[in-house]
Amino acid sequence: MRLEGWHVLVLLATLVMAAIVVVAVTLLVRWTLRWARRKDIGRGSGSASS
Repeated sequence: MRLEGWHVLVLLATLVMAAIVVVAVTLLVRWTLRWARRKDIGRGSGSASS
């Protein structure tokens, strides 16, 4: 019955990996949005306001 324990371990590892991926993607998206906003503001704030 070691298979059950192994399955639980694999499930936990998969969940941890999924959580890490979600956090990494969220951070990447936030960072990219911040960078894009900064570039937009730096490029042409006049064209953005008009």
